[in-house]
Amino acid sequence: MSGAASRNGRSAGRRSAVSGTAGTGRGSATGATAACAHATSPSVRSAGCRARRGAVGGTVAARPESGKWRGGIAFRGSSWHWRVAWTDPLTGGRRWRSAGGYRTKAEALAARAEALARLARGGGRLPSQLPLADWLEDWLAQPETRVRPTTLAGYRVHVRRYLVLLLGRLPLAALDAAGVRRLHAELLVRGLAPATVQRVHATLRAALQQAVRDGLILANPASRTAPPGARRPELRTWGADEARAFLAAARKDRLHAFWRLLLVTGLRRGEALGLRWTDLDLERGVLEVRRSRTVSDGRPLEQAPKTARSRRSVPLDAGTVAALREHAARQADEARADDEAWADSGYVFTTPLGTPLHPDNASKAFQRLVAGLPLPPIRLHDLRHTCATLLLAAGEHPKVVSDLLGHESVKLTLGTYSHAVRGLAQRAVAGLGELL
Repeated sequence: MSGAASRNGRSAGRRSAVSGTAGTGRGSATGATAACAHATSPSVRSAGCRARRGAVGGTVAARPESGKWRGGIAFRGSSWHWRVAWTDPLTGGRRWRSAGGYRTKAEALAARAEALARLARGGGRLPSQLPLADWLEDWLAQPETRVRPTTLAGYRVHVRRYLVLLLGRLPLAALDAAGVRRLHAELLVRGLAPATVQRVHATLRAALQQAVRDGLILANPASRTAPPGARRPELRTWGADEARAFLAAARKDRLHAFWRLLLVTGLRRGEALGLRWTDLDLERGVLEVRRSRTVSDGRPLEQAPKTARSRRSVPLDAGTVAALREHAARQADEARADDEAWADSGYVFTTPLGTPLHPDNASKAFQRLVAGLPLPPIRLHDLRHTCATLLLAAGEHPKVVSDLLGHESVKLTLGTYSHAVRGLAQRAVAGLGELL
């Protein structure tokens, strides 16, 4: 840039500052002037504002020396930062609040002005000294906390079992990143698995983010900390021979069609238990996943599928169609055997009286069945993992497997079943070797 152009830019910035408009020159002081104007409370001290008194139309240094605060902002490291001071109503002492990561000085000034405005509206105090326990309970009841019922139930457990117990007495505005890290450490000391600590952290982060949106705190300390890493648990699955042995042994079981459906299609337990006969087209060999029956606080609950991709059409093989037809005939016999007590719920998988099968009872029935067989013990959900592993091992394309399982992306499928994907790569290289 030429010297004339540089001088013109600085002049334009000064004219903008005097006129009160947003200047584009490097010397614009509009944001800083606005920031000082917000410091109306005597308990809010805006670092650098005193130097600006009587200096309307004055300029701010275009790029302060790295690390040096000027007018409540500084260029530190590779980005702009702001800071403001406020009076702690609990101690009467002076405290500082700062934030960084802004690409330009103008962005830092604007963010600082907003922070000062919030402090001024609060009489020079942080906007909320509400106990964290009270805020968490308020957050759980807010319409904004609109998540799946099972997710909300998990939030409640995390809040009432861990967060209120360990952080509840702390003022909402007093929680900082160090306090969040101490929470992680305490949860680990109490024996929680890293994966559980991650979920508790996610709940806290969501609650604090709503507090930021409501203007109760200036920043989310949980977003500045990372929970301890958790290793992905090793999947327990059956091989093809073990899966065939299980289906053969379960051939006479009342829920044979249920076991086969989970193993062949990879449906989640709740998706299979949420099926109604109107969701099945046995002539075409296809079913529609439209709902899920899960458990919340020990009670069965029907809700929408887990994700948008979970709402899907699933093809059925001839063997599964035959098993479902046999299951329909058996259900009709049970209805005729006790017509008065029979409850025509419309669900595919029911109790002998026609009422929907409880998800926990389905899992227990599977465990009892497997316990009597010479097979490695796995969970009911591991039938889904077995389905995916066998399909990938057979050379099926990961995208096809992902769609069948209702995963959000192929990336999730590849990450979850990386052991099977490695086998695909080995076969691919071997096949290419034979061609060459």
